[in-house]
Amino acid sequence: MNIKDNMSVLSVCSRQQQGLTLIEIMVALLIGAFLLAGVIKIFIVNKQTYRVQENLSRMQENGRFAMDYLSRYIRLAGYIANDPRVNNDDQFNSDQTAIIEHTFISPKTLIKGDNNTGLNNSDNITVRFKADPDDYNPLTDCLGDKVAKNAIATNQFFLELVNNQPTLYCDPQHSAGKDALEKDESKQPVIDGVENMQIRYCEKLSSVDNLRCVTANNITNWNDIRSVKISLLMRSADNGLTSQPQSYQWDANGDGKDDDPPPTPTDKYLRRVFTTTISLRNHD
Repeated sequence: MNIKDNMSVLSVCSRQQQGLTLIEIMVALLIGAFLLAGVIKIFIVNKQTYRVQENLSRMQENGRFAMDYLSRYIRLAGYIANDPRVNNDDQFNSDQTAIIEHTFISPKTLIKGDNNTGLNNSDNITVRFKADPDDYNPLTDCLGDKVAKNAIATNQFFLELVNNQPTLYCDPQHSAGKDALEKDESKQPVIDGVENMQIRYCEKLSSVDNLRCVTANNITNWNDIRSVKISLLMRSADNGLTSQPQSYQWDANGDGKDDDPPPTPTDKYLRRVFTTTISLRNHD
């Protein structure tokens, strides 16, 4: 092989080993940046969707549980275990109201509430019942503790803040009736995310089948309550779940009509309203 052939081989090898130009590197980096931005965008969107769905699921679950929890104890209002007059079929219908009024004499009525005195102008409600005199299927207070035999239990439900979360509380009111419970318990948080609670009481009027449903400050006789209408405004645990503040339908003053215009908060929480009517089984 001569010198000329050697020079040709070296020239070909040198051309094959040439690197990328600066423009090629910049184009590759730009394409990579676009791809990375797309992946990050998909991740952020999926994470936000997951947060929204998780908060919606938790809010729905808390709302259903809160309604079931409150209904369970409100239905017990006025319950009197094993009273001979209650168990006498001949006297049940005629004497039930008199028995209740005798057992839960004022101010210790079977059910009572306050209007717009709690957190976020929410209402509170107190219910009372008399426990069984034996250990068969014993009744419990709102914290799950067994009520002492033949005692009158008092449970109050209201809202307070816990770590900046509005929360439904239960208080067996030991300060007012410590002997009514076998364990000395103080108030405890039960369900978080309850931002407001509005309650209307349906009171029996002089007419047999005539009821009027009003707020607590308009009740004339608490022992004439036949049913309770509860509305709970549930709030998500996390903020920043919406692109802008979301309005919602809500009856803030308890008159049975939604506010017009509907309230629009300044934050970006999710909210849902749960409403139910609870009949008092222990009143005719």
